[in-house]
Amino acid sequence: MLDRDHPLWQLIMVHGRADGNTAVIWKVHYAMIDGVSGVDLTMVLHDLKPDAAPPLPPASPWQPRPLPDPLTLLQHAVRDRLTKVAHAATDDVFAGAVGTSAPNLLRPTPRAPRNAPLSSERCFGWAEFPFGKLRRAKTALGGTVNDAVQAADAAEAAGAGAPAPVALTR
Repeated sequence: MLDRDHPLWQLIMVHGRADGNTAVIWKVHYAMIDGVSGVDLTMVLHDLKPDAAPPLPPASPWQPRPLPDPLTLLQHAVRDRLTKVAHAATDDVFAGAVGTSAPNLLRPTPRAPRNAPLSSERCFGWAEFPFGKLRRAKTALGGTVNDAVQAADAAEAAGAGAPAPVALTR
């Protein structure tokens, strides 16, 4: 488990393996990095070329924009809120969604692991799906493999009543 009092990532280097290699074990919370970014980061960390050139420096040094003053922050917040209200009031889909979901708003949410109060207690479940099946689903429905994994995870959790991280198999 990642200690929530510290950053949501941990990297451990294991030296002295019998084969002479060094192992890297890392845990990263999904709030920090998704599947595609994780693959990109892994490729950078595990470059297999022994004589790989260092990355090129940026064309110009990064400079943060100055922090906005309180009045500018307020103006942006009001503009964003008014834009959302205007979109919601003029969106036919929204009107239909309100009519459809209004009865559900009157019922209490059923207890499930995903909507329980935050605590240190954790539930764990497991579901395996062939990678090809998820790839075909994402191609047929649009989106990414990560979207298909998240949908499968949500469906499994809804059916089993517990979170079920998805394992991809070949």
